[in-house]
Amino acid sequence: MWKHIRCVEELESVFDESIHRPTVLFKHSTRCPLSSMVKRRFEADFRVDYPSLYLVDIIANREVSNEIASVSGVVHESPQLLILKDRQVTFHTSHGAIDGTKTSEMLSDD
Repeated sequence: MWKHIRCVEELESVFDESIHRPTVLFKHSTRCPLSSMVKRRFEADFRVDYPSLYLVDIIANREVSNEIASVSGVVHESPQLLILKDRQVTFHTSHGAIDGTKTSEMLSDD
């Protein structure tokens, strides 16, 4: 399901990809039980076979997480979900508001 982003160069490719189709970034903390719960719930509820789902482990890849906040202008939270289109954030949410069903519907509309 997830493609992992491990460096800033990979993140740049994700922003570029968003020119062709919306991309989803999920910022996840492997040390946070809430983040793990939200990620599992998202995975269970997400109902679209979608090729552009990206996961950032904010513990192992702090530089990538910081770059997302810097480039997007969206204050860092974890867990956090952002949807990019045309290199811009068109939607973002965090914590318990992250919803796989709603995200599926948003991507199906495009």
